[in-house]
Amino acid sequence: LCLPSATCCCISLALILGMTLLSRESGAGKEIDLELFSTLGINDRNDAYLVENMLLFFPYGFSFAWNFPKLRKLLPCLAAGMLTSLSVEILQFISQRGFFQVDDILANVCGAVAGCLAYRLGSAVLRRRSKR
Repeated sequence: LCLPSATCCCISLALILGMTLLSRESGAGKEIDLELFSTLGINDRNDAYLVENMLLFFPYGFSFAWNFPKLRKLLPCLAAGMLTSLSVEILQFISQRGFFQVDDILANVCGAVAGCLAYRLGSAVLRRRSKR
């Protein structure tokens, strides 16, 4: 483990937990929404939440790909993002600090995969530069 990459992993997880659980009061949400794309296009606020979820998990995908070589492949990255997001949604529901929404899970996974792909792209660019 490299200290900067491990630190980035910890910071990304702390941000996720802080924004999804710790910054909300208990009782803020008691609902389950299993309909895919149910929040998309309803209003600007809901669309902003989806973008926020993607941006929240982007550093997660990047830092975990940086720290764990096995998560640089698409399927393991997708699975890790899904597991982490599902855990957050379950914790939100149990603690009543947010709604359980599959749209959030999808947005979170997309953000994690985008972060992983950004890491892979950046690594490829750096490798090509170092060969020159």
